Amino acid sequence: MINFSDMVLCDISSKKVDVHIRVSGDDEGLHFSGYEIGPVVDDSWGDDDYEYWYNLDAENAEKLLELIEGTDDPKAALVREFSGTDGLRKRTDLCNQNNIEYSFHSYV
Repeated sequence: MINFSDMVLCDISSKKVDVHIRVSGDDEGLHFSGYEIGPVVDDSWGDDDYEYWYNLDAENAEKLLELIEGTDDPKAALVREFSGTDGLRKRTDLCNQNNIEYSFHSYV
């Protein structure tokens, strides 16, 4: 399976928002985590700190990696497909369109 520790997908800071997104992989699957801080977050959520987690079990992680042609080099494929501020939205859309299951948790 895929095994790598915390890898950065997004690390952007501005006056309006800081966005930090990471992914790791292990025998249990893929684990995306992120947090956003700043006035833009406060305007949307009523709090300036938003944290979230997406987890794909091993089976669904494999489906996602196959879809993005990332089975040979998962880290490179994940960076290529899901880096930047829109990366998690792209991942979520891709999963939803292809019946790839994931769990989601957030904290505001």
